[in-house]
Amino acid sequence: MPYAKRLRKKRAGQLLDKILETGYFIDCNYHPVKLTEYSWGSKDLYGSDVSGISLTTGKGSSCSIFYCGPEPITEVIALEMASVYKDHGNKGLAIRYGGYTEEQYDEFEKMWRQNENY
Repeated sequence: MPYAKRLRKKRAGQLLDKILETGYFIDCNYHPVKLTEYSWGSKDLYGSDVSGISLTTGKGSSCSIFYCGPEPITEVIALEMASVYKDHGNKGLAIRYGGYTEEQYDEFEKMWRQNENY
């Protein structure tokens, strides 16, 4: 196995270990998720996906560790993020945790809404 592939697989394993340790992660939608299951050797090229229940929407969520790079978080942060989402929606999450200003988020949302019409 080439070195670069071994290194990616090692990093994916380290990330999975952190998620298993905390039991929570941030998914591709930047929502906090409680881990319910994981696989090592299934869907993606490196077979490293995590699944759980979104604390914001209550729906299932699944991310590839290799392709999505879900971020491990603690239960305290996950519950705090869920509370921010409940009170302020995605905008609140983007401003509080994503580094956006209110103006930047409003501009992003405006561009996003324009692209929905295509």
